[in-house]
Amino acid sequence: MLTEREQQGLSKIIGNLELADVIALAQTVTCKQIKLTERSEAERAILNGTQNPADLLRRKKILREVLFRYLWSESVFVAPALAKSDLINACLQHWQEDN
Repeated sequence: MLTEREQQGLSKIIGNLELADVIALAQTVTCKQIKLTERSEAERAILNGTQNPADLLRRKKILREVLFRYLWSESVFVAPALAKSDLINACLQHWQEDN
């Protein structure tokens, strides 16, 4: 189960994705069991279907540029050349620090 801070962070990250990517991500998370067409229901399905935030952040639809922009908006300053895995770790650490 996601913490409230993880849900907030993931919601901001998902909010920066294109609608088609959000829908595709929701279909992946729900194993295509639910037909989703609206952004809000797709975001809710993603958050409800995610047990581990790192698993969601590793998905192809979550680009390293999206993670970098999210961290920057949260005043977590990281090197622009970091690998996606390092950006994921920075997100997870940021969410743990706020708890």
